[in-house]
Amino acid sequence: MSYTTTANGLKLRGDIKFFYSVPTEYTPAEVAFDSSTQDLVSDAGLETAILIMLFSDKRASVDDVLPDSLSNDRRGWWGDTLLEENIGSKLWLLSREKTLSTLHAKIEAYTLDALQPLIKEKIAKNISVAVTRVGSYIYKTSVKITRSVEQDVLFTYYYNWVAQTIGGSNAI
Repeated sequence: MSYTTTANGLKLRGDIKFFYSVPTEYTPAEVAFDSSTQDLVSDAGLETAILIMLFSDKRASVDDVLPDSLSNDRRGWWGDTLLEENIGSKLWLLSREKTLSTLHAKIEAYTLDALQPLIKEKIAKNISVAVTRVGSYIYKTSVKITRSVEQDVLFTYYYNWVAQTIGGSNAI
């Protein structure tokens, strides 16, 4: 694991680095092992924290429309009952959404909402999100984070609606 030495000599460890080798709606995050250090690969920056914030399912509010009308599962993490605010995003609510022009605004709003803890904890000074449709069922989300003392950090994610298929044909 990588260590960062602070001004007062403390050694800080980064988070375990999560990544997706084949990103789909149901692919779990993976971790990597570094055989040279005999340890898990770490992420000293924000990448893993952002992946958790965006791709963990935030509990749906009572007034949110669930993607499966036959289910009452509002998802979420059990540990949220111990916290002031829920971890994750509501992007999962869009899994059965039609690819209409209003989808851009929903993706942007859910992304910004999920990343608000970075502002609240003063890790970021500003967060901007740009959503672009890059294919029939693929949306690209670029997240720009302005840190207080460092340069901007840019992350890009793709959400693929093509995973929604019925009988071999794409569901719209």
